[in-house]
Amino acid sequence: MPKNRDRIPLSPLKREFYSDEISEVSKEAVEELRDWIEEYAKKISRKAIEISKVSGNKTLREGDIKTALKIIKDR
Repeated sequence: MPKNRDRIPLSPLKREFYSDEISEVSKEAVEELRDWIEEYAKKISRKAIEISKVSGNKTLREGDIKTALKIIKDR
């Protein structure tokens, strides 16, 4: 697990839950969403790095991320 300073902050995620119908959101709910987002981001990052390496690039590019997203999404 990353150190806290390397994690996505909870506050911006928590704000996304609020609406006219929801007035409170548990910390556990926001933490679960953060954990899922971070894990998904790791999968995309690993696949994008793999794509970049196979292409012989030393720089990870936007296209690598887009291709990784398509591959991950299609699974």
